[in-house]
Amino acid sequence: MARINDLVLKYHSLYLEEERREAVFRHNDSERKLPKDIGYDDKLEAKYLQAYEDLDAETINKEQALEILTEIMEDYYGFKYPLKL
Repeated sequence: MARINDLVLKYHSLYLEEERREAVFRHNDSERKLPKDIGYDDKLEAKYLQAYEDLDAETINKEQALEILTEIMEDYYGFKYPLKL
């Protein structure tokens, strides 16, 4: 868990955008799921960490990482990000 905390601090602007998007998901969620930070299962947690690891390894850029993180939230909340263009 320490690794993800280090990466979130390193890429704080990405994390802030991710949090903004989660606020939209939570506002539109009729099921009232737990916040992603405590609600993700092991599979989603692994994908979440991998997105930050790939960003840190420079195999993806911030925009691609945000897209991956949004897709993970779409999987978790069960609907597409409502503000996607």
